[in-house]
Amino acid sequence: MTCPFQSQFIPEFSNAEDTVPLADGLHSYITVKFPLCDATGTPYALCGISTDITEKKHLEAQFYQAQRLESLGTLAGGIAHDLNNILTPILTVAQILQLTQKGLDDKGLGQLKLLETSARRGASLVKQMLTVTRASQGEQTAIDLVALLREEIEIMRQSFPKAIAIQVDLPEPKASEPALGMILADPTYLHQIILNLCINARDAMANGGTLTIAATTVVVDEAMAAKDLDAQVGHYAGITVADTGTGIAPEVQARMFDPFFTTKAPGQGTGLGLATVRGLVKANQGFLQVFSEVGQGTQFKIYFPLIEGQVTAQVPTETTPRMAPGNRKALILVVEDEEIVRRMLRSLLESHPYRLLLAPNGAAALDLYRQHQGDIQLVVTDIMMPVLDGLVFIESLRTLNTEIPIIAFSGLPSHEDSALASGANYFLNKPFDANALLDLVAIALQQAEAAPLTPSPRPGLTV
Repeated sequence: MTCPFQSQFIPEFSNAEDTVPLADGLHSYITVKFPLCDATGTPYALCGISTDITEKKHLEAQFYQAQRLESLGTLAGGIAHDLNNILTPILTVAQILQLTQKGLDDKGLGQLKLLETSARRGASLVKQMLTVTRASQGEQTAIDLVALLREEIEIMRQSFPKAIAIQVDLPEPKASEPALGMILADPTYLHQIILNLCINARDAMANGGTLTIAATTVVVDEAMAAKDLDAQVGHYAGITVADTGTGIAPEVQARMFDPFFTTKAPGQGTGLGLATVRGLVKANQGFLQVFSEVGQGTQFKIYFPLIEGQVTAQVPTETTPRMAPGNRKALILVVEDEEIVRRMLRSLLESHPYRLLLAPNGAAALDLYRQHQGDIQLVVTDIMMPVLDGLVFIESLRTLNTEIPIIAFSGLPSHEDSALASGANYFLNKPFDANALLDLVAIALQQAEAAPLTPSPRPGLTV
């Protein structure tokens, strides 16, 4: 006989999520409750079935955090583009005035240097904000992780308070081989990850304690990979940074990777440290775990995939620009929608002196190019523009001329790959140094004069 209560909503006979404290932490369960009825339909007992959904809840939390970061990334990208357009003329004009030194005394030169330094700091902050939300891999190379960690440890031994004991647990190298094998990452970013975590550990031990830095190889199996959205099955190098400090409260752990969230006093932290760590780890195909309890300290575990097989470290090649005298009068087409940036580019390039044609967008630039196709020797273009953006303009230009050198620039580093794939030969990040642009113009003109340039898909030069 069907129990009449089953057709009604009764709170005690319903689905519910419970959080149950166990020895190994908090577990979440979803419980389905229903009555057991006798022959007359009268309930005589309550039955419940509970299912452990802890891993599901953890994955949901990771997914929601990834969604938040994606939304922040979209917002940050728009802000970064506008800020870099503002910082580019400030930085470049300050450098131009320092180079010319017309009517400037030592005090004036000092003020210009201060202006340049401030512009660089602003650009660095914008870059860090983009790193948090849309981290790039940087210049990746094969790295001996243990050797890098030993470098960081020596720095910390010299700079951290004596009340903090540094405990090290690193494997020793075997013969000429690295102790843990090699990982593929940007060494600058890797230094930043370790330094950020160690500084946070130091700050959590104001009265002293123990900082532990360890590394080992880890095999991530399917069960472990299923617990983290960024994990894959395979062999990893695992780094542990642990402290005996104050620990992190559960409500803080839920937000500690959010950009600009900080528990430090005003002026003592930007709230970008852990957000940057997470972004850089993810950008290098790694993942991380955090274990903390208030009053018992904190442990960060970071995992980077090991390189399989023999990999030769990538060594960046340095190019020394040489100005060819015959290029000084070259006609350059400059495409930039921001008037203040156009004016800066005109001032910089005409002072060297190049001849210029200026266009505010890709559509106007195509018209100018068709009119002066036989005379234009170089094209310098922004990427984000109204009417016709830089990517479509570059592709259209390549249908007219497959050999003309093209320098693309943008305030968003993420545009580099798409610009080179569209046919640009070179890419420049905003805000850029005046000398960086001049050197790249000289290289492009000289190489084009020596031999026709082949547009992408070959890798281009990035500054």
